Amino acid sequence: MSRRAAEPKAPPPKRRWRALFVALTALVLLIVMALLWLLNTDSGRDFALRQLVARLSTGSTLRWNSAQGHLSGPLRLAGVQFTTPVQRDDHCQPMPASPCATGTLRLDIAETRLDAALLPLLARRLRLDQLLVHGARLDLPRDDSALELPDWPE
Repeated sequence: MSRRAAEPKAPPPKRRWRALFVALTALVLLIVMALLWLLNTDSGRDFALRQLVARLSTGSTLRWNSAQGHLSGPLRLAGVQFTTPVQRDDHCQPMPASPCATGTLRLDIAETRLDAALLPLLARRLRLDQLLVHGARLDLPRDDSALELPDWPE
């Protein structure tokens, strides 16, 4: 005589809906807690700044001496240094055999304070309610090409 293995019964539909509701509620709560941590804590600010640095283009650097405040605003950065390689000649088409001449754009800021609106970020838009910059210096790479004035009107 062969015995059939007892197959587990599916939970009643009411229990499945309740379990789904509890799981979705826990997920939403976890997302809200993560956003609150990111926007309102020093460690969340530091995490976001590290992610920003990690996503810079190749050869670019971003450094700062101190960071105060939270991402929910206002955020204060002191001793900011940003560098990125730039192509000197806008008309140059880089080829493997003949790369274009490049230089380094450097931006130094003694202190900056910014306060961004958070809701426009959901629409992938950045709106700054406040941006204060003190002691900024921008060094552009030297360009030996002749200055070309635009033809107006075209």
